[in-house]
Amino acid sequence: MGEPPSAPTAVAGKPGSSEPAATHQGTIEYRVRKGDTLHRIAQLYAVTVNQVRSWNRIGKAGTIYPGQVLRIYQQ
Repeated sequence: MGEPPSAPTAVAGKPGSSEPAATHQGTIEYRVRKGDTLHRIAQLYAVTVNQVRSWNRIGKAGTIYPGQVLRIYQQ
């Protein structure tokens, strides 16, 4: 069976918190978990895949890795 969908994971802040870490006003750092996709991460934050790729300098292949930290800019 597959793993349950991953929740946003804090990169900094309270230990054990499942809230994403805000770095600057409107900026979130999201730590990639096993099974995550750019599409799913973009949906979580109501942004486009292209925005996530651009903000994080991810190539056309869209390869992300568990443990990688992505920045998400909220409007």
